[in-house]
Amino acid sequence: MFELLTKYSEGKETTFLTDFIIQNRSEAILICFNEGLSGSNEIRKKITETFDESSKKLKRDFKNNKNSVDWIDLSNAVERYKSFKCISQSEQEVFVREADAYASSRSSQIEISPLVLNNNIKGWRLKAKYIDKLNLQDLLYYNIIDFTSIKADDGTHKVLGSYFEAEKTRYESNYKAVQKISRTARNLLIQKNQNLSNQDITLKERLKETKKYLKGLKKDMPINEYKEAKCIFKFFKIFADLEKEKIKLYQSEANEATYLLCFLRPIFRILTGFQPWMKFLWFECTLKCKKDEENKLLLDSDGKATSATKIDGIIIDEVYGVEVALAEVSGPNWKVDTHHFFEDRKKLAKNLKCMYKSLISLKTGVSLDLLQEQHEQIGLFLADDKPSPESSPCCSEDDEYISPRKKMKTKCNSD
Repeated sequence: MFELLTKYSEGKETTFLTDFIIQNRSEAILICFNEGLSGSNEIRKKITETFDESSKKLKRDFKNNKNSVDWIDLSNAVERYKSFKCISQSEQEVFVREADAYASSRSSQIEISPLVLNNNIKGWRLKAKYIDKLNLQDLLYYNIIDFTSIKADDGTHKVLGSYFEAEKTRYESNYKAVQKISRTARNLLIQKNQNLSNQDITLKERLKETKKYLKGLKKDMPINEYKEAKCIFKFFKIFADLEKEKIKLYQSEANEATYLLCFLRPIFRILTGFQPWMKFLWFECTLKCKKDEENKLLLDSDGKATSATKIDGIIIDEVYGVEVALAEVSGPNWKVDTHHFFEDRKKLAKNLKCMYKSLISLKTGVSLDLLQEQHEQIGLFLADDKPSPESSPCCSEDDEYISPRKKMKTKCNSD
């Protein structure tokens, strides 16, 4: 590392750590691998110490802007390099043979290459800018492809290009909405029940008639459809029980907390069937995996911890001690607020990604799935020739990278 710094800093008035790592990324990865460094903390400590020592020995102006370096990204690159060294020659031959067969089998399909997509995303994120308002921020800024956006000029449209519609259709085919559920609900409440045709009937009377009607359908309906209808009836009962307490969710008196705790909470309990391994947390609860991830970054940079991310609802797997599902409520059902909705939707996407990473971290052992894991490792490594937006290519401390969560605080303090 000292020899590399000596050569790189020759003729430079000031040498910045960020520029050094960006322009000598491959050499830095190899040095970290040869010295057996692992983890962002260990790599950060070794490189910054060597950088400071080299500055003293060479008596040159070195700017150690270590907080502008994405140490996790560099650590991941070192781990990917290690994975190549662990692949034997025979495994490599199998991989090449199977990868060729895999590529040939998919050549007729209209799908974008993972390598091309990865490069497109990296290029887009290098030019992306942070936006203070989450509802206006493109999810691709956080490395999340968003097929729900209708904007033709958003990040997902740009990185997929002509492949957008084909990729969206491919994913949509796995998540088809079941229309028969809504039909069953209408049939139970109105359409096929003559006793419910009167619009003046009270909710309590309507529920009573629906219960009788449902019992009569038991012999004529398939068992699965009957179970679905019975589950829908339980949803109806929630409204009836709330009206006993004079809580009407469709009126303006009902706020977000009432809607969450009095309506959505019972629905979740019905849908999950009271599984013993589940634990529910409701209303402004802390998402542990997000807090742990952000604290790891912030404690490394300035020794300060972040405030906890608040979620409306969390389902926890108590066996493994991890969050497995999230819920966000964008106001009660009578209130239409697109600003709140889009913000919550993107908040969910970010937190679900963090939750997914915490679940993947539970995986133990080494998998040799050559078509998936090794292919992904090679693709990421070969495409990883440019710095991520977190690795600032700047030469000035004024332009250093600031995490989105700290952006507003930093801005206010500077004012």
